[in-house]
Amino acid sequence: MTSPMADEKHGRAPSETVARSITTDGASKQGWVHPRALWAGPRALWAGPRGHWAEPRGHWAERLIRARARSKGFESRWVDTSLGRLHAFEAKGTGALGRIIAIHGLGSGGMPFVRTLQALRATFGSVCVLESPGHGFSEAPKDPLTPESWLACVHEALDTLLLGSERATLLGNSLGGALSMQYALRQPERLDRMILCSPAGAPLTTLEHTALRSTFAIVTLADARRFIDRLMARSPLWGPLVAPEIRRRLTKPALMEFFERLEPGHFLSAEDLGALTTPTLILWGEGDRILPRSAFEWFTHNAPPSLTCEIMPGVGHCPQIERPAHLARRITAFVSESHPPGESR
Repeated sequence: MTSPMADEKHGRAPSETVARSITTDGASKQGWVHPRALWAGPRALWAGPRGHWAEPRGHWAERLIRARARSKGFESRWVDTSLGRLHAFEAKGTGALGRIIAIHGLGSGGMPFVRTLQALRATFGSVCVLESPGHGFSEAPKDPLTPESWLACVHEALDTLLLGSERATLLGNSLGGALSMQYALRQPERLDRMILCSPAGAPLTTLEHTALRSTFAIVTLADARRFIDRLMARSPLWGPLVAPEIRRRLTKPALMEFFERLEPGHFLSAEDLGALTTPTLILWGEGDRILPRSAFEWFTHNAPPSLTCEIMPGVGHCPQIERPAHLARRITAFVSESHPPGESR
């Protein structure tokens, strides 16, 4: 949610070209971070790909996660879209179930998915998280972000990541879940299955929509701390530490403008949901206080045969943060039950 970085700050020389609209890290020690980088001060955690210094992005905890993930083989790559260059963070796996791509929610980023994706490397051949425009390392769009432009941009990136006839599993949280369902409606032949954690997309009443906008209306640090408490099933001890970063992210005018542009037509209809043919698991946090329980009940009531809805105990809105290992185990169990015809194991 910051301005685009120059090529040098992305870790690329200005003269480098983008092959197939994607660039990947090309360091001689791919994804490797010297242990001293973990205690060499904040600047060490701002290191961009290939050892170049990038602008500090995100909270120090996210930079630490990024550095540790690189040490385990995760690499950055960029995808050109109509809204600018999007960042993806990925790693090879040892499993036989192709690729899984995670898509985060509004105001979040890719790093909270790293622990879950790391655990899934034994199940999938590759794991990846795509960062939306203006989030994480992805470039911020020059024009106002609308629901239509966000959807089109993420779908462009997915099309590019899924080169040729490659299929994938999508793992979406919150708004990322809604984007995943829209992609499944448009490109079902490209997906094996979806796992959606407290997905957005269910129709909301005027009162519910107003309450959701109010939840994201962060002005003070106290507002940010309350938001974190609502995000989790239990108030985390680290909440006060990340509250300044949460306030920084959610006070961006673009976010409130995005909410103002949301209209009933942007939500799924019962007919839309009924048209989903991709095997899908919806996991709804038992303690979710971001989206109303009525949204889960709507998914359950209108679920087609391809859709399974479950309550996930002990979590709020983001299981990838609260119970990453448990989420990975549930995903592994689900994919073992939902192999599309002809898929390798």
